Amino acid sequence: MQRLSVGLGNHNEENNTMKTIAWLAFFEGVILAGILWLNPVFSSIGIIMPPDTGGIGNTAFIAPPMPKGIPTQVTAADIMIQYSTKADDWNQQPPDGATFLSQVEQRVLELTNAERRQKRLKPLKHEDLLQKAARTHSLDMFVRQFFDHANPEGRTPQDRVAIVHRGLIGTTGENIWSQNGWDFSKVDELAQRAVNGWMNSPGHRENILRKKFTHLGVGGVGKGDQVWLTQNFASIQAFLKQPLNIELKQGELLNLATNPVSQRRAPVKYAFWLPNKGVLAAEVLSISDQQINVGPGEYRLRFYFPEKGRYLIYPGPQVVVK
Repeated sequence: MQRLSVGLGNHNEENNTMKTIAWLAFFEGVILAGILWLNPVFSSIGIIMPPDTGGIGNTAFIAPPMPKGIPTQVTAADIMIQYSTKADDWNQQPPDGATFLSQVEQRVLELTNAERRQKRLKPLKHEDLLQKAARTHSLDMFVRQFFDHANPEGRTPQDRVAIVHRGLIGTTGENIWSQNGWDFSKVDELAQRAVNGWMNSPGHRENILRKKFTHLGVGGVGKGDQVWLTQNFASIQAFLKQPLNIELKQGELLNLATNPVSQRRAPVKYAFWLPNKGVLAAEVLSISDQQINVGPGEYRLRFYFPEKGRYLIYPGPQVVVK
């Protein structure tokens, strides 16, 4: 039986709500934290906002809807750290006799880029840590026998990439696929079956052909005749020059220097947000203000890139402050 699913990050109804908030913000000057409390902005969205004002404009990047029923509750900090440790361990040694399907992963990347070239789109670049995130999710589905973009703790693709990838600033998306009855030596047939399945599904196809995506990590896992595949896409705006530790201490100094990818300019501000809630946890800081100023808890960093009199805001890694 073939199973496939697509995921990115926001519900359709959010688009209309965002327009309403932008209208209210323009006429009423509601402060940023207040707006976001009234209408959460999911972690996968890049937001456009005028510099030094409380108004939110239109979204810079809106993902198509995730399947209904995916929870967005905040993940406990200790579980988040456990997931990070599990990702490290599993990518060194897959559990329970599972095997990474390296040749299938490479072929899926090639076939995905072949589809993009047919539409005159730039090919996606392989990215090691996106692959690590994709492999971890495929392994997690195998070990705990579920098939979903949200794992049993409710961690979404955006959560998982932000935990595993300690330097990525940008938006993400995901396709997953699973099927029984396969001979892993049939690399081309297996990879083609998965990509064909995705291309014949509107949501998956949209991920594969999304113009703004720049990078891809493919995670393939097999045992017996069972296969699990995950594609983690990203529109990467910049990389942190020094990846952030997942655990930070109050008062610690951050190194937030970046290497540009899609953005030509470096971010000039950053802020701590509550993950999956779209709530600003503390004031927005200059990128030069490096001291951690928030209390203990789990946060998602967001970075503010200047562009034509406004900011583009993109999510970065998740962290635990102790």
